[in-house]
Amino acid sequence: MQDELSWMIQLAGIAAAEPALLVDSGRITLVVVGARGEARVWNVRYAGRENVETASATIHAVKFVRDRDGPYDRSYEIWLDPANGYLPAHVTRRNADGSSDFDILLDRIQEKRTALKLKYPDQVEVPNDHCFTGFECYKHVIAVS
Repeated sequence: MQDELSWMIQLAGIAAAEPALLVDSGRITLVVVGARGEARVWNVRYAGRENVETASATIHAVKFVRDRDGPYDRSYEIWLDPANGYLPAHVTRRNADGSSDFDILLDRIQEKRTALKLKYPDQVEVPNDHCFTGFECYKHVIAVS
């Protein structure tokens, strides 16, 4: 069971563990708890491969879509990055009228590190061997601590 934010990470974990679902008929079912505490079954369908443009790179992503179930429900489009453990690279949530409620574009660690270094040149020094991404990055953080 997931909430309306953590389901994206769960979807990434399922995609990484079950690549056979990354086909035209691929569907993933999740139980998601909404803001009012109601649990609902969400069906998320595989929608192909698409490129996602970020400021620093083009991500060759796999796309999933969660369609609306009712007149006041929201839909989601989510692009997962296979090269980064299928973590979300881009997420768009749409209201019932089709307008974007929020749009998240996640970028690479190098760009964020560079931006922090420019903003705080005397405070930020993060060597390459201390930068980690993916589901098991916590193991690397513990190892270098």
